[in-house]
Amino acid sequence: MSSMRRKLVYPSTALIPSAQANSVQIMKMCNALCRFGFDVTLLAGTLPGYGSVNVYEYYGVENTFSIVRKVSGCRRGSTFFLSLRNYPTLKNLAGSRQNILFYGRDVLALYVLARAGRQVMYETHDIVRKGPRSWAERRLIEGQNLRKIVFISSELKRAYLEKYGTVLADKKMIVAPDAADEQPDFSETFRLNGGARFNACYVGGLHRGRGVELILEVAGRMPEVGFHLFGGAVNQIRPLEQTSSPNVHFYGHITPAQTYKVRNAADVLLMPYQREVVVAQNASETSRWMSPVKLFEYMSSRKPIVSSNHKVLQEVLEHNRNCLLCEPDDPTQWVRAIASAKEDEQLSRRISETAYRDFVDHYTWDKRVRRILADDEIAVKEWSCRS
Repeated sequence: MSSMRRKLVYPSTALIPSAQANSVQIMKMCNALCRFGFDVTLLAGTLPGYGSVNVYEYYGVENTFSIVRKVSGCRRGSTFFLSLRNYPTLKNLAGSRQNILFYGRDVLALYVLARAGRQVMYETHDIVRKGPRSWAERRLIEGQNLRKIVFISSELKRAYLEKYGTVLADKKMIVAPDAADEQPDFSETFRLNGGARFNACYVGGLHRGRGVELILEVAGRMPEVGFHLFGGAVNQIRPLEQTSSPNVHFYGHITPAQTYKVRNAADVLLMPYQREVVVAQNASETSRWMSPVKLFEYMSSRKPIVSSNHKVLQEVLEHNRNCLLCEPDDPTQWVRAIASAKEDEQLSRRISETAYRDFVDHYTWDKRVRRILADDEIAVKEWSCRS
């Protein structure tokens, strides 16, 4: 990495590698920040025994940034202790004379850095409701060294303004939905089981709120369609297999670098988020303000999307324009929408191409980074020098 590039440190508590969506988002952001002209170092955790995994290949990103990983667990509370273990590193960075930009999602780390007088940018994906992170977040927002706060949706920004009021209103706020990379190609496909002529695919977790039960009910009503679910652990899949119809196929976890092959193999992509959506380990409910990476990966695939009709998703999706929207608790609507995608080729082609154009125009990782850093004078100067 060139010494001419300005250093950026991204403190996080993500487990690298893991099946958690936050790890995908953070790795992709670090890759895009490198393309913007930064010398990036990611601080993260890793599970015991995973230290030798080539994480760049696992996530399908370029080996252009450094990663400092500390062994951590995956139980609730592990992220807090990972933040504490990173304290010596943070203290050294805060005392450094280097011109470092600190950007990340670990509010405890950012508070430590801001308290030491360093300017920080904070990206948030959820309301921090209680505990030491809530305490640190309030003091970070009330302090003088929060350079910018980034929200993944307008709904999340509204929720923060309700919580913090005029204290937050004085800060520089950016709404930047999540994003995806352009697919490596559109021809290489994953071999699907079952031999159905029309196939609906879902890629993601199997925990509460993701809509797996809805998919199984819809599949039972559409025996001519193959339903393919990618994600989840063996202990989650086994009980679902016992209650699913013969046209449902489970594949378990697939690495983020390979998911584009699944999307290429699909005839329609499903995003059946329920009224309440929880992140891994049932940590919090996020349906009001989520911005799923999966959504933008789906949009990048040029395949029709059938999605739950959540208000926050309407910041990106529009029924019958770039997707088909259904109520998350109405299986009949889902049956009709999938049937429409199957039978109406003109409709499928139109919404697929519109979603793809929206993705290219607004929702790549590079465009997201530019949106976040557009009014940052130093970042703009560095990008201009490289352009």
